[in-house]
Amino acid sequence: MARRRSPIGILFWFGLVTAVLVVFVFSRPTIERVLDSTDFFTAVRPASATPVVVMRPSGRAPNGYGDPAPAAERTRTAAVPQPAEAPAPAPEPQPTAARRTGNAPAEPASPPAQDRTARVFFVLVDGSGATRLHGVQRKVSAGGSPLTSMLRELLAGPTAAEQRRDLISLIPDAVELHRVSVRDGTAVIDLGQAFRFSSLGRQGLLARLQQLVYSATEFPTVDAVQVLIDGKHVDYLGPEGIYIGAPLTRTSFDA
Repeated sequence: MARRRSPIGILFWFGLVTAVLVVFVFSRPTIERVLDSTDFFTAVRPASATPVVVMRPSGRAPNGYGDPAPAAERTRTAAVPQPAEAPAPAPEPQPTAARRTGNAPAEPASPPAQDRTARVFFVLVDGSGATRLHGVQRKVSAGGSPLTSMLRELLAGPTAAEQRRDLISLIPDAVELHRVSVRDGTAVIDLGQAFRFSSLGRQGLLARLQQLVYSATEFPTVDAVQVLIDGKHVDYLGPEGIYIGAPLTRTSFDA
């Protein structure tokens, strides 16, 4: 005959199961955290399975807390190997100067400009005391303005050796050369105030002008000379009134 179970025994087992379920429900987060920390899930998961973190709609990780699951359980992304960069091509050698020119011989350098000579005119005093113009050779620079170079030689006066040959200059040492230009065959020569006056009177001023005009017209590009005083046109030299308001040529001194 079957043994009947006591109602008290049934109630006992029912209450025990209920208590276990309640404890399990309220202690589940703690249990899961302990199992996670001991890698329980990793040990029982098949080796071929790929761990995936599944987020609940509330934004919590499967461990029941706000922090995401441990790094071991996050989605692993396989590293894709990147192709190595190809080395940059070496630059092609540039042709040297010898290749570009085909080893052509270099053109000879132009020879430097040679200095030239020109005559400057001084006054020669003979034994009787008479005077006349006398030209002497001077070396003038080929660069820059040869005319300016020659006029500076004129204003410097005769050398000591030339003075012993009775050559003198009637252009005072104090005369300054301001500017020289040539336009349409006329040399415009700008001199200082000292050129205007002479203690030797009219003859001294005429000889001074002759020295200047004859020396400047030694150049083939100069036909006449226009004298300026301190950059201004002046009609007459000295109280004797020698006219210089227009360009002078060598024929201007013919009697």
